[in-house]
Amino acid sequence: DVVRPWLMLVPNFVYTKDYYRETAMLLPPRPPFYVVPKKRYTYWTPKWLHGTKFGVSTSPFPSFWYVHGGSCAKELAAWAQSEAAKAADAKGGKGKSWLESVVIADGIEDLPNEVRAAFDPQRKRPGPKARKRLARQKHLQ
Repeated sequence: DVVRPWLMLVPNFVYTKDYYRETAMLLPPRPPFYVVPKKRYTYWTPKWLHGTKFGVSTSPFPSFWYVHGGSCAKELAAWAQSEAAKAADAKGGKGKSWLESVVIADGIEDLPNEVRAAFDPQRKRPGPKARKRLARQKHLQ
């Protein structure tokens, strides 16, 4: 039986939802992996929505790619991990690889803390110094 590959760009909190866990996490031959941009994506709202000449840039939540390789899921995940490792080793080389701007997470447990959903029990709270620094940065904006 052939399982088609897919990828979705969706909000970070989707992985915590029951509907996601009940469907995507049970797909054969393995659960999806995640391609997380190191820089948060921003989106443009339509011009007509705000009545302005230009749309408005917004980033209401972190988002990243959910990827399932279908029948080739194991091979695709292994390829992505090896390509990411090569890109990390080749820093200072000629061209910049797209893999240098993302993190490949093999599973939910490997997601970077910065993109974890606010109510994810695995999300680590910043330490006192980091919270102070974040508060200062927020105040300066």
